Amino acid sequence: MSDRSIAIQPIPYHGLVKPQFGTPSEQYERKRAIGGYLELICQELELPETKRSAAESAYHAVGKWLDECPIIGRFKPKIFVQGSVAHQTTVKPRNGDDFDVDLVCHLSMGDESLPQAAVKKAIGDRLRSHGTYGPMLSEYRRCWRLDYSKESQLHLDITPAVNNSKCTNGGLCVTDREARAWQPSHPKAFVDWFAYHGLNQPKFEVPPFCEDGHLRAEVASFPKHTPLKGLLRRSVQLFKRHRCLHFRDRLNVAPISVILTALSAESYAEAALSDRVYPSELDLVCDVIARMPNFIERRWNGSRIEWWVPNKTTEGENFADKWNHNQALPEAFWEWHGAASRHFQALAESGDGYPLFATLAEIGGEGVVKAAQSRVVEAVSAARANRTLRVAPAGTLGLATGITVEGNTFFGS
Repeated sequence: MSDRSIAIQPIPYHGLVKPQFGTPSEQYERKRAIGGYLELICQELELPETKRSAAESAYHAVGKWLDECPIIGRFKPKIFVQGSVAHQTTVKPRNGDDFDVDLVCHLSMGDESLPQAAVKKAIGDRLRSHGTYGPMLSEYRRCWRLDYSKESQLHLDITPAVNNSKCTNGGLCVTDREARAWQPSHPKAFVDWFAYHGLNQPKFEVPPFCEDGHLRAEVASFPKHTPLKGLLRRSVQLFKRHRCLHFRDRLNVAPISVILTALSAESYAEAALSDRVYPSELDLVCDVIARMPNFIERRWNGSRIEWWVPNKTTEGENFADKWNHNQALPEAFWEWHGAASRHFQALAESGDGYPLFATLAEIGGEGVVKAAQSRVVEAVSAARANRTLRVAPAGTLGLATGITVEGNTFFGS
């Protein structure tokens, strides 16, 4: 790795984003409407139920096959999901891309005294012996991958793991072909850690009153959103989608999802626990992006400085390990961070019409944004037919009765 400094630096966040036009109540209503669109975009990014069901069926079938192995079975394997499925931050693949499900095959009666190459080979041999799985199987650095048909757009990554006797809180060790040694990890604790950070509640300003003395928040621009995942999970979904769009032609250097997930969780918790009071959820998301670099570490390993994005639930796991072997990876993160800062701040400052939807497309993708627009048009048309549509002073179409969005419109709670 070169010791030269990273040329691209993050864009600093100097304060809360404020639109350059309108009264306080108009600014609030505009940001609230944008927040509604972002929630609809996230809903459009959810996996269709058919794909989710197919992934779940494949997961159970693979788990049963591994569990019935006479060799692996002696170590009482436990199969569980990790990654975006476990975090509930899945993002629908772009056209032609696969939906990946990350699994762990934990040999609960084994530890790092077992030879890691032999453990990985045993699991690979078991999968290869299956008439269906064998032709799908390929080996990766830490896992075995099952590539299903192109029509299903699905692959399963199965990472072998054993108990980490050096970890006092139930951590694991996973295989690593390049390191040729067990590597510390703790996927279950990381899922719990992420969920715990999402429980923090940021502080928001009381919405401004309208001319008639009522809170503008009583006028809902969009139908009730279900399910509501919370600000942190929705933010991670948006960041991952924006990452995929920004690096659509360079996915090999795009920041990996676990780094965005870890940095988002710490940044969100810091923002939520700070003294800052946010005018809207969109202002909070801009601040979460701005704080992310605070949690990227530089550590001296005895011979050089290394990049670290540590897994805070176990000792020794570095999500940014590959950054120390490929200078393009940290540079790509700073590139993404700068683009995300610009696009989300531009979104908060945008007016109505084309500039707004062009910026939304940079974040969610043109097709997804059009689908969200269609849902709004349908809701407005239904409200107009039922004579429940009114125009708020800020020019935002509202549904006067019958549709209430509880709590914060943006991402829910």
